[in-house]
Amino acid sequence: MAMDAAARKEYYYNNREKCLGYAKTYRDKNVEKCRADARKWRKNNPEKALEYARKYTENKRIKKAYDEWNDTLYGLGYFDLIK
Repeated sequence: MAMDAAARKEYYYNNREKCLGYAKTYRDKNVEKCRADARKWRKNNPEKALEYARKYTENKRIKKAYDEWNDTLYGLGYFDLIK
């Protein structure tokens, strides 16, 4: 029995959490294999790996700046401005 697009979409949304759990279990049981796959991907796709690293670094820098700003506001007593 073939599933149409709507049925596949509904099945996906109904089983998403379960499938994510399966993926996590697989990664936990095969740590070395997953690391080797990641190294191989980075070696075969250096441009994409560099792009992801830049994006990660930029997001980390922005988060750190926001945390410092929130600490400053907290220290000055502006609790209501902190998100």
